[in-house]
Amino acid sequence: MFCAACDPPILRGFVGAVPQRLTFVDNATAGANAVLRSLRWRARERIVIADHAYPGVKNAARFVADRHGLELVEARVPWLHASGQAAKCVFQPPFAVSAMMRS
Repeated sequence: MFCAACDPPILRGFVGAVPQRLTFVDNATAGANAVLRSLRWRARERIVIADHAYPGVKNAARFVADRHGLELVEARVPWLHASGQAAKCVFQPPFAVSAMMRS
């Protein structure tokens, strides 16, 4: 089934990417694995994920962290307040971050 909103030229404007740099994956777990396993990690770097991240994303991050001697940090990221105000989080360097969001 084709989704017009998923057409690379249309999606490019939404995410601010070049169509040739977009990749579609089957699900969040496949996407997390593709990103995390494609990076060149150095021992003692950190992967920071939200404490409410999708379990498949957590598992992929845990696997990569164990394999490369990384620190896996589950940051407490509050859900949106009932008023609609977004939570503010500040992370201090140095560390590598792969940002993944749950839809």
